[in-house]
Amino acid sequence: MTGNTWSRRQPQRRSNSNQAPSSGRTWGARYRFWENVEARPIDQRTTWDKEPRTPIRRDWIRFQPQACFDDLFVDAARALILLDTYGWPAAWYAHPDGRYIAPNLDTSVWFHNFSNDCEWLLIDHECSIAAAGLIGVNGRVWDRNGGLGATGSAHLCCLPAG
Repeated sequence: MTGNTWSRRQPQRRSNSNQAPSSGRTWGARYRFWENVEARPIDQRTTWDKEPRTPIRRDWIRFQPQACFDDLFVDAARALILLDTYGWPAAWYAHPDGRYIAPNLDTSVWFHNFSNDCEWLLIDHECSIAAAGLIGVNGRVWDRNGGLGATGSAHLCCLPAG
């Protein structure tokens, strides 16, 4: 194939998927979805910390009970799920008081490379703007070899919780 070929480099790791998170706490007790993933955060502060921080979330993820799939179409759903799901956890870091939820209004995903032989994926998600009850997020999914598998963005609606 002719044309330009380049790729943004994977963010520098402060942790890798061979290291266990410092806290055994998960969101699974509150939301059953999280029982389907094993997460190893790069930022080792727990989600229970109430201090605001930069709205960027980076976790190594392995899906449970099956980590990857032979069928590329089915396996691509791993990146789609991560890009659809991790917008709010990233945005939440800016205001971790639990007063809001933010369901997705839409998600767009672009697939670049397939890595169905790679159990662990790095989700690198950031919230670039939040205003007037709307949140804009962008994310990338990387494989263990540093390959960019997918990029995506989403628009969330921020609502009072409860």
